[in-house]
Amino acid sequence: MKKLIVTLEYPPQVGGISSYIHNFLLHTKSDEYVLYAPEMPGAKEFDEKNSWKTYRFNPYFPFWPHWLRIFFQILSIMKTEKISEIHIHQVLPCGYLAWMMLKIKKIPYVIFLHGSDVAVGTKNNWKKTLFSFVIRHARRTVVNSRFLENKVKQKIEIPGSLTVFYPCPSDHFL
Repeated sequence: MKKLIVTLEYPPQVGGISSYIHNFLLHTKSDEYVLYAPEMPGAKEFDEKNSWKTYRFNPYFPFWPHWLRIFFQILSIMKTEKISEIHIHQVLPCGYLAWMMLKIKKIPYVIFLHGSDVAVGTKNNWKKTLFSFVIRHARRTVVNSRFLENKVKQKIEIPGSLTVFYPCPSDHFL
């Protein structure tokens, strides 16, 4: 059984979340993971260099809720790959999808929080409620630093503890 990583930020897009996920995959058993990421220029060439399977799709419908398209794409991947756990890197909106998979398919999910998740997820009371709901139902919540751990605890009540999993450095730093 495999784990599905769901992200809306992944190389060749540049950014902290993109680097975090890519370096995580570089340092794990690639046959245990499958990746869902958005289509973008240069993605095919980038993905060919990696040993893990990457699914690329246009993630959004042109109508609301835009993110619901991801649900059907993930469902298709889950059938093909026999997924046993989902790893989510954007709580809003991908956390909704993970919760739906938990309810429909009984597939647990792990939330990986980054600074932007906390900023977006606690922007107003409605988002804060949804953000907390998604985290409450996760098997585990992972943060990328002690600083973020403290920030999350200041913003919302967390059931259980947070796991700190620091970013994996790129090989050229080693």
